[in-house]
Amino acid sequence: MKNLLKTICTGAMTILIFAPLMPKIGFSSEIVIYPYEIVLAFLFVCVFFLDFHSLFRTAVQRWYLAFIGMIAISTWITSFSSGIDAGSIMRLLKLLIYVCVPAIIFHLDERRDWMPLIARVGTAALALNMYFVIIGGSEIFSGKLAFDIDEISGGLSGKYFSLTSFSLQSTGRLSHGVWATYVALQLATVSSLYFQEKISKFFFALSLFFISLNIVSSISREGLLIVILIMGGYCFSGASKSISIKPFAIRLWPLFSLGAVFIIAMLAASQTQMGQKISFMFEFLSSGGVDGNISGRFNTWMLSLRLIFSSYHYMFFGVGYNLELYGSEIEKLAIHMDNGVYSTIPESLLFTALVFSGFFGVFLLFCLIASVSAVFRRAPLFQAEKVFYAMFLIGLLITNFIAGATAISDLILLNIFILVGFWYKKMYLSQR
Repeated sequence: MKNLLKTICTGAMTILIFAPLMPKIGFSSEIVIYPYEIVLAFLFVCVFFLDFHSLFRTAVQRWYLAFIGMIAISTWITSFSSGIDAGSIMRLLKLLIYVCVPAIIFHLDERRDWMPLIARVGTAALALNMYFVIIGGSEIFSGKLAFDIDEISGGLSGKYFSLTSFSLQSTGRLSHGVWATYVALQLATVSSLYFQEKISKFFFALSLFFISLNIVSSISREGLLIVILIMGGYCFSGASKSISIKPFAIRLWPLFSLGAVFIIAMLAASQTQMGQKISFMFEFLSSGGVDGNISGRFNTWMLSLRLIFSSYHYMFFGVGYNLELYGSEIEKLAIHMDNGVYSTIPESLLFTALVFSGFFGVFLLFCLIASVSAVFRRAPLFQAEKVFYAMFLIGLLITNFIAGATAISDLILLNIFILVGFWYKKMYLSQR
Protein backbone atom coordinates (compact mmCIF):
# COMPACT_ATOMS: atom_id res chain seq x y z
CA MET A 1 0.00 0.00 0.00
CA LYS A 2 2.85 2.37 0.83
CA ASN A 3 4.53 1.72 -2.53
CA LEU A 4 1.26 2.44 -4.32
CA LEU A 5 0.84 5.73 -2.45
CA LYS A 6 4.49 6.63 -3.14
CA THR A 7 4.01 6.04 -6.89
CA ILE A 8 0.80 8.09 -6.92
CA CYS A 9 2.43 10.94 -5.00
CA THR A 10 5.48 11.01 -7.30
CA GLY A 11 3.27 11.34 -10.37
CA ALA A 12 1.11 13.96 -8.70
CA MET A 13 4.12 15.99 -7.59
CA THR A 14 5.37 16.12 -11.16
CA ILE A 15 2.03 17.58 -12.25
CA LEU A 16 1.93 20.09 -9.38
CA ILE A 17 5.39 21.40 -10.23
CA PHE A 18 4.20 22.31 -13.74
CA ALA A 19 1.31 24.41 -12.35
CA PRO A 20 2.86 27.80 -13.40
CA LEU A 21 2.80 26.59 -17.03
CA MET A 22 -0.87 25.63 -16.88
CA PRO A 23 -3.78 27.84 -17.92
CA LYS A 24 -6.98 27.26 -16.05
CA ILE A 25 -9.73 25.16 -17.60
CA GLY A 26 -13.10 26.80 -18.14
CA PHE A 27 -16.07 24.44 -18.06
CA SER A 28 -18.23 27.55 -18.30
CA SER A 29 -17.79 31.29 -17.73
CA GLU A 30 -18.41 30.71 -14.00
CA ILE A 31 -16.56 27.41 -13.39
CA VAL A 32 -12.82 27.94 -13.98
CA ILE A 33 -10.20 25.79 -12.23
CA TYR A 34 -6.59 24.72 -12.62
CA PRO A 35 -6.04 21.20 -14.06
CA TYR A 36 -3.76 20.38 -11.13
CA GLU A 37 -6.63 21.08 -8.72
CA ILE A 38 -8.45 18.08 -10.18
CA VAL A 39 -5.34 16.04 -9.39
CA LEU A 40 -5.21 17.55 -5.89
CA ALA A 41 -8.83 16.61 -5.27
CA PHE A 42 -8.06 13.01 -6.30
CA LEU A 43 -4.95 12.97 -4.11
CA PHE A 44 -6.89 14.37 -1.17
CA VAL A 45 -9.31 11.43 -1.39
CA CYS A 46 -6.43 8.94 -1.75
CA VAL A 47 -4.53 10.33 1.23
CA PHE A 48 -7.75 10.58 3.25
CA PHE A 49 -8.39 6.84 2.93
CA LEU A 50 -4.83 5.48 2.68
CA ASP A 51 -2.92 7.69 5.14
CA PHE A 52 -5.44 9.87 6.96
CA HIS A 53 -3.12 11.03 9.76
CA SER A 54 -0.70 12.59 7.23
CA LEU A 55 -3.28 15.33 6.63
CA PHE A 56 -2.55 16.46 10.20
CA ARG A 57 1.14 15.58 10.34
CA THR A 58 2.48 19.15 10.54
CA ALA A 59 1.34 22.02 12.74
CA VAL A 60 0.90 24.08 9.58
CA GLN A 61 -1.68 21.61 8.26
CA ARG A 62 -3.52 21.51 11.57
CA TRP A 63 -3.76 25.28 11.92
CA TYR A 64 -4.67 25.64 8.25
CA LEU A 65 -7.52 23.15 8.68
CA ALA A 66 -8.63 25.02 11.80
CA PHE A 67 -8.60 28.32 9.88
CA ILE A 68 -10.56 26.91 6.94
CA GLY A 69 -12.88 25.14 9.39
CA MET A 70 -13.59 28.43 11.16
CA ILE A 71 -14.51 30.08 7.86
CA ALA A 72 -16.75 27.09 7.05
CA ILE A 73 -18.51 27.36 10.43
CA SER A 74 -19.03 31.09 9.92
CA THR A 75 -20.40 30.45 6.43
CA TRP A 76 -22.78 27.81 7.81
CA ILE A 77 -24.05 30.12 10.58
CA THR A 78 -24.61 33.00 8.16
CA SER A 79 -26.42 30.72 5.70
CA PHE A 80 -29.42 30.55 8.08
CA SER A 81 -30.16 34.22 7.46
CA SER A 82 -28.70 34.88 4.00
CA GLY A 83 -28.93 31.49 2.29
CA ILE A 84 -26.20 29.26 0.90
CA ASP A 85 -23.86 30.59 -1.77
CA ALA A 86 -22.87 27.56 -3.88
CA GLY A 87 -19.85 29.39 -5.31
CA SER A 88 -18.51 30.07 -1.82
CA ILE A 89 -18.88 26.40 -0.85
CA MET A 90 -16.90 25.38 -3.93
CA ARG A 91 -14.17 27.92 -3.13
CA LEU A 92 -13.91 26.57 0.43
CA LEU A 93 -13.61 22.99 -0.84
CA LYS A 94 -10.91 24.15 -3.25
CA LEU A 95 -8.96 25.72 -0.39
CA LEU A 96 -9.35 22.53 1.65
CA ILE A 97 -7.65 20.18 -0.83
CA TYR A 98 -4.34 22.08 -0.65
CA VAL A 99 -3.75 20.64 2.82
CA CYS A 100 -2.71 17.33 1.25
CA VAL A 101 0.37 18.82 -0.49
CA PRO A 102 2.75 18.28 2.50
CA ALA A 103 1.36 14.74 2.80
CA ILE A 104 2.25 14.11 -0.85
CA ILE A 105 5.78 15.41 -0.34
CA PHE A 106 6.26 13.24 2.76
CA HIS A 107 5.78 10.12 0.61
CA LEU A 108 8.32 11.15 -2.06
CA ASP A 109 11.73 9.52 -2.43
CA GLU A 110 13.97 11.39 0.00
CA ARG A 111 16.99 10.96 -2.28
CA ARG A 112 15.54 13.10 -5.07
CA ASP A 113 15.91 16.88 -5.01
CA TRP A 114 12.88 18.46 -6.69
CA MET A 115 13.89 22.11 -6.26
CA PRO A 116 16.08 22.41 -9.43
CA LEU A 117 13.12 21.18 -11.51
CA ILE A 118 10.84 23.67 -9.77
CA ALA A 119 13.30 26.46 -10.68
CA ARG A 120 13.48 25.36 -14.33
CA VAL A 121 9.70 25.19 -14.67
CA GLY A 122 9.43 28.61 -13.02
CA THR A 123 11.89 30.19 -15.44
CA ALA A 124 10.03 28.65 -18.39
CA ALA A 125 6.78 30.11 -17.00
CA LEU A 126 8.35 33.58 -16.74
CA ALA A 127 9.53 33.36 -20.34
CA LEU A 128 6.08 32.19 -21.48
CA ASN A 129 4.43 35.08 -19.66
CA MET A 130 6.60 37.59 -21.52
CA TYR A 131 5.58 35.93 -24.79
CA PHE A 132 1.89 36.34 -23.97
CA VAL A 133 2.44 39.94 -22.82
CA ILE A 134 4.10 40.81 -26.12
CA ILE A 135 1.62 39.05 -28.42
CA GLY A 136 -1.21 40.48 -26.33
CA GLY A 137 -0.30 43.90 -27.62
CA SER A 138 1.15 45.30 -24.44
CA GLU A 139 3.77 47.95 -25.21
CA ILE A 140 5.69 47.32 -22.01
CA PHE A 141 8.49 49.76 -22.84
CA SER A 142 6.39 52.40 -24.61
CA GLY A 143 5.95 54.67 -21.61
CA LYS A 144 2.19 53.97 -21.54
CA LEU A 145 0.67 52.35 -18.49
CA ALA A 146 -1.49 49.36 -19.44
CA PHE A 147 -5.01 49.27 -18.05
CA ASP A 148 -6.46 46.55 -20.29
CA ILE A 149 -6.54 43.22 -18.42
CA ASP A 150 -5.21 41.40 -21.49
CA GLU A 151 -2.18 43.70 -21.63
CA ILE A 152 -1.25 43.50 -17.95
CA SER A 153 1.47 41.02 -17.06
CA GLY A 154 -0.23 38.35 -14.97
CA GLY A 155 0.99 34.92 -16.06
CA LEU A 156 -1.28 32.08 -17.06
CA SER A 157 -3.21 32.41 -13.80
CA GLY A 158 -5.20 35.14 -15.54
CA LYS A 159 -6.09 32.92 -18.52
CA TYR A 160 -8.21 29.84 -19.06
CA PHE A 161 -8.77 27.34 -21.84
CA SER A 162 -12.46 27.35 -22.72
CA LEU A 163 -13.89 23.87 -23.32
CA THR A 164 -16.80 25.44 -25.20
CA SER A 165 -14.83 27.55 -27.69
CA PHE A 166 -11.51 25.62 -27.50
CA SER A 167 -9.52 28.81 -27.20
CA LEU A 168 -7.38 30.58 -24.61
CA GLN A 169 -9.33 33.41 -22.99
CA SER A 170 -8.91 35.94 -20.19
CA THR A 171 -10.58 35.25 -16.85
CA GLY A 172 -11.49 38.92 -16.69
CA ARG A 173 -9.80 39.22 -13.31
CA LEU A 174 -6.55 40.97 -12.48
CA SER A 175 -3.81 38.52 -11.48
CA HIS A 176 -0.78 40.84 -11.59
CA GLY A 177 -0.33 40.75 -7.81
CA VAL A 178 -0.33 36.95 -7.70
CA TRP A 179 2.08 36.71 -10.61
CA ALA A 180 4.51 39.33 -9.25
CA THR A 181 4.53 37.45 -5.93
CA TYR A 182 5.35 34.25 -7.81
CA VAL A 183 8.17 36.07 -9.64
CA ALA A 184 9.60 37.10 -6.26
CA LEU A 185 9.35 33.50 -5.05
CA GLN A 186 11.20 32.38 -8.16
CA LEU A 187 13.99 34.85 -7.31
CA ALA A 188 14.28 33.36 -3.81
CA THR A 189 14.34 29.83 -5.23
CA VAL A 190 16.94 30.30 -7.96
CA SER A 191 19.13 32.40 -5.65
CA SER A 192 19.15 29.75 -2.93
CA LEU A 193 19.88 27.01 -5.48
CA TYR A 194 22.69 29.01 -7.03
CA PHE A 195 24.43 29.54 -3.71
CA GLN A 196 24.13 25.80 -3.09
CA GLU A 197 25.69 25.20 -6.54
CA LYS A 198 22.68 23.21 -7.71
CA ILE A 199 22.18 25.28 -10.86
CA SER A 200 24.69 26.69 -13.33
CA LYS A 201 25.76 30.33 -13.65
CA PHE A 202 24.20 30.48 -17.11
CA PHE A 203 20.81 29.25 -15.89
CA PHE A 204 20.94 31.62 -12.92
CA ALA A 205 21.71 34.58 -15.20
CA LEU A 206 18.92 33.50 -17.58
CA SER A 207 16.46 33.26 -14.70
CA LEU A 208 17.43 36.70 -13.42
CA PHE A 209 16.93 38.12 -16.90
CA PHE A 210 13.33 36.87 -17.07
CA ILE A 211 12.70 37.82 -13.44
CA SER A 212 13.79 41.38 -14.25
CA LEU A 213 11.58 41.55 -17.36
CA ASN A 214 8.56 40.23 -15.50
CA ILE A 215 8.96 42.69 -12.63
CA VAL A 216 9.52 45.83 -14.73
CA SER A 217 6.59 44.85 -16.98
CA SER A 218 4.34 44.36 -13.95
CA ILE A 219 2.20 46.98 -12.23
CA SER A 220 2.38 45.26 -8.83
CA ARG A 221 4.29 47.42 -6.36
CA GLU A 222 3.86 44.68 -3.77
CA GLY A 223 5.81 42.20 -5.92
CA LEU A 224 8.57 44.78 -6.41
CA LEU A 225 8.78 45.30 -2.64
CA ILE A 226 9.28 41.56 -2.02
CA VAL A 227 11.97 41.40 -4.73
CA ILE A 228 13.81 44.34 -3.16
CA LEU A 229 13.66 42.67 0.26
CA ILE A 230 15.06 39.43 -1.15
CA MET A 231 17.91 41.28 -2.88
CA GLY A 232 18.72 43.48 0.11
CA GLY A 233 18.28 40.86 2.79
CA TYR A 234 21.36 38.91 1.82
CA CYS A 235 23.62 41.94 1.68
CA PHE A 236 22.66 43.06 5.20
CA SER A 237 22.74 39.65 6.86
CA GLY A 238 25.51 37.48 8.23
CA ALA A 239 24.73 34.71 5.76
CA SER A 240 27.98 35.21 3.85
CA LYS A 241 30.21 34.52 6.86
CA SER A 242 30.60 30.87 5.89
CA ILE A 243 31.71 31.78 2.35
CA SER A 244 35.26 32.91 1.60
CA ILE A 245 35.68 36.37 0.10
CA LYS A 246 36.89 35.42 -3.37
CA PRO A 247 34.30 32.71 -4.17
CA PHE A 248 31.63 34.91 -2.61
CA ALA A 249 32.54 37.82 -4.91
CA ILE A 250 32.41 35.51 -7.93
CA ARG A 251 29.05 34.11 -6.90
CA LEU A 252 27.55 37.50 -6.15
CA TRP A 253 27.97 39.00 -9.62
CA PRO A 254 24.54 37.86 -10.89
CA LEU A 255 22.87 39.67 -7.97
CA PHE A 256 24.74 42.85 -8.84
CA SER A 257 23.68 42.33 -12.46
CA LEU A 258 20.04 42.04 -11.37
CA GLY A 259 20.45 45.20 -9.29
CA ALA A 260 21.89 47.02 -12.30
CA VAL A 261 18.90 45.99 -14.41
CA PHE A 262 16.52 47.38 -11.79
CA ILE A 263 18.47 50.63 -11.50
CA ILE A 264 18.42 51.12 -15.26
CA ALA A 265 14.74 50.22 -15.37
CA MET A 266 13.85 52.69 -12.64
CA LEU A 267 15.96 55.44 -14.24
CA ALA A 268 14.04 54.81 -17.44
CA ALA A 269 10.81 55.05 -15.48
CA SER A 270 8.85 56.52 -18.35
CA GLN A 271 9.61 53.45 -20.45
CA THR A 272 8.44 50.63 -18.14
CA GLN A 273 5.11 49.57 -16.65
CA MET A 274 6.53 49.46 -13.13
CA GLY A 275 8.23 52.82 -13.61
CA GLN A 276 4.99 54.37 -14.83
CA LYS A 277 3.07 52.96 -11.87
CA ILE A 278 5.57 54.37 -9.38
CA SER A 279 5.79 57.69 -11.24
CA PHE A 280 2.00 58.13 -11.13
CA MET A 281 2.00 57.34 -7.41
CA PHE A 282 4.64 59.99 -6.66
CA GLU A 283 2.88 62.52 -8.91
CA PHE A 284 -0.31 62.08 -6.89
CA LEU A 285 1.55 62.41 -3.60
CA SER A 286 3.60 65.44 -4.66
CA SER A 287 0.50 67.26 -5.90
CA GLY A 288 -1.26 66.69 -2.60
CA GLY A 289 -3.53 64.00 -4.02
CA VAL A 290 -4.02 60.41 -2.99
CA ASP A 291 -3.35 57.31 -5.03
CA GLY A 292 -6.72 55.81 -6.00
CA ASN A 293 -5.64 52.27 -5.13
CA ILE A 294 -4.40 53.29 -1.69
CA SER A 295 -7.49 55.36 -0.84
CA GLY A 296 -9.74 52.58 -2.15
CA ARG A 297 -8.09 50.01 0.10
CA PHE A 298 -8.23 52.31 3.13
CA ASN A 299 -11.93 53.02 2.55
CA THR A 300 -12.60 49.30 2.12
CA TRP A 301 -10.88 48.54 5.44
CA MET A 302 -12.86 51.24 7.24
CA LEU A 303 -16.11 49.92 5.79
CA SER A 304 -15.12 46.38 6.77
CA LEU A 305 -14.47 47.47 10.36
CA ARG A 306 -17.83 49.23 10.50
CA LEU A 307 -19.47 46.07 9.23
CA ILE A 308 -17.69 43.79 11.69
CA PHE A 309 -18.48 46.00 14.70
CA SER A 310 -22.11 46.37 13.66
CA SER A 311 -23.04 43.14 15.50
CA TYR A 312 -21.52 40.67 17.94
CA HIS A 313 -22.16 37.89 15.46
CA TYR A 314 -20.03 39.55 12.76
CA MET A 315 -17.43 40.55 15.36
CA PHE A 316 -16.69 36.98 16.43
CA PHE A 317 -17.70 34.94 13.36
CA GLY A 318 -17.67 37.37 10.44
CA VAL A 319 -20.02 37.10 7.46
CA GLY A 320 -18.67 33.74 6.33
CA TYR A 321 -17.19 33.04 2.93
CA ASN A 322 -20.01 34.84 1.12
CA LEU A 323 -18.72 37.53 -1.23
CA GLU A 324 -22.24 38.48 -2.34
CA LEU A 325 -23.35 39.16 1.24
CA TYR A 326 -20.16 41.07 2.02
CA GLY A 327 -20.49 43.14 -1.16
CA SER A 328 -24.12 44.05 -0.49
CA GLU A 329 -23.40 45.00 3.14
CA ILE A 330 -20.43 47.13 2.10
CA GLU A 331 -22.51 48.92 -0.52
CA LYS A 332 -25.14 49.77 2.09
CA LEU A 333 -22.51 51.25 4.40
CA ALA A 334 -20.78 53.10 1.54
CA ILE A 335 -23.87 55.22 0.90
CA HIS A 336 -22.90 57.32 3.93
CA MET A 337 -19.31 57.85 2.75
CA ASP A 338 -18.11 61.11 1.23
CA ASN A 339 -15.55 59.34 -0.94
CA GLY A 340 -17.18 56.50 -2.85
CA VAL A 341 -13.93 54.75 -3.84
CA TYR A 342 -13.96 51.26 -2.32
CA SER A 343 -13.79 47.60 -3.22
CA THR A 344 -16.20 44.73 -2.64
CA ILE A 345 -13.34 42.41 -1.64
CA PRO A 346 -11.44 42.85 1.67
CA GLU A 347 -8.12 43.84 -0.02
CA SER A 348 -5.97 42.35 2.75
CA LEU A 349 -5.28 38.90 4.17
CA LEU A 350 -5.86 40.24 7.67
CA PHE A 351 -9.20 41.80 6.72
CA THR A 352 -10.12 38.72 4.70
CA ALA A 353 -9.79 36.64 7.87
CA LEU A 354 -11.64 39.27 9.90
CA VAL A 355 -14.52 39.63 7.44
CA PHE A 356 -14.99 35.93 6.68
CA SER A 357 -14.42 34.49 10.16
CA GLY A 358 -14.33 37.31 12.71
CA PHE A 359 -11.81 37.64 15.53
CA PHE A 360 -11.73 33.86 15.99
CA GLY A 361 -10.48 33.54 12.41
CA VAL A 362 -7.87 36.28 12.89
CA PHE A 363 -6.51 34.41 15.92
CA LEU A 364 -6.27 31.19 13.89
CA LEU A 365 -4.59 33.06 11.03
CA PHE A 366 -1.84 34.30 13.36
CA CYS A 367 -1.42 30.76 14.72
CA LEU A 368 -1.06 29.52 11.12
CA ILE A 369 1.58 32.17 10.37
CA ALA A 370 3.46 31.25 13.56
CA SER A 371 3.41 27.55 12.59
CA VAL A 372 4.91 28.30 9.16
CA SER A 373 7.60 30.36 10.86
CA ALA A 374 8.35 27.51 13.30
CA VAL A 375 8.78 24.91 10.56
CA PHE A 376 10.99 27.29 8.58
CA ARG A 377 13.22 28.11 11.57
CA ARG A 378 13.64 24.47 12.59
CA ALA A 379 14.35 23.11 9.10
CA PRO A 380 18.07 22.37 8.48
CA LEU A 381 18.47 24.72 5.52
CA PHE A 382 21.58 26.20 3.93
CA GLN A 383 22.29 29.59 5.52
CA ALA A 384 21.83 31.66 2.36
CA GLU A 385 18.70 29.65 1.57
CA LYS A 386 17.24 30.68 4.91
CA VAL A 387 17.94 34.33 4.20
CA PHE A 388 16.32 34.35 0.75
CA TYR A 389 13.18 32.52 1.86
CA ALA A 390 12.98 34.50 5.11
CA MET A 391 12.93 37.77 3.19
CA PHE A 392 10.30 36.35 0.83
CA LEU A 393 8.08 35.31 3.73
CA ILE A 394 8.52 38.67 5.47
CA GLY A 395 7.71 40.51 2.24
CA LEU A 396 4.70 38.26 1.62
CA LEU A 397 3.40 38.95 5.11
CA ILE A 398 3.84 42.72 4.80
CA THR A 399 2.23 42.97 1.38
CA ASN A 400 -0.66 40.67 2.30
CA PHE A 401 -1.48 42.74 5.34
CA ILE A 402 -1.59 45.99 3.36
CA ALA A 403 -2.63 44.96 -0.14
CA GLY A 404 -4.56 41.88 -1.19
CA ALA A 405 -4.45 38.25 -0.10
CA THR A 406 -2.12 36.60 -2.62
CA ALA A 407 -0.95 34.10 0.04
CA ILE A 408 -4.24 32.19 -0.28
CA SER A 409 -4.46 32.48 -4.07
CA ASP A 410 -4.16 29.12 -5.83
CA LEU A 411 -0.65 29.45 -7.33
CA ILE A 412 1.00 31.00 -4.26
CA LEU A 413 -0.81 28.76 -1.78
CA LEU A 414 0.35 25.69 -3.71
CA ASN A 415 3.98 26.81 -3.69
CA ILE A 416 3.92 27.75 0.00
CA PHE A 417 2.62 24.29 0.86
CA ILE A 418 5.29 22.74 -1.38
CA LEU A 419 7.99 24.65 0.52
CA VAL A 420 6.46 23.79 3.89
CA GLY A 421 6.33 20.13 2.87
CA PHE A 422 10.01 20.03 1.91
CA TRP A 423 11.07 22.00 5.00
CA TYR A 424 9.16 19.67 7.30
CA LYS A 425 10.58 16.59 5.57
CA LYS A 426 14.13 17.91 5.99
CA MET A 427 13.42 18.58 9.65
CA TYR A 428 11.94 15.10 10.09
CA LEU A 429 14.86 13.35 8.39
CA SER A 430 17.43 15.32 10.41
CA GLN A 431 15.78 14.20 13.66
CA ARG A 432 15.31 10.58 12.68
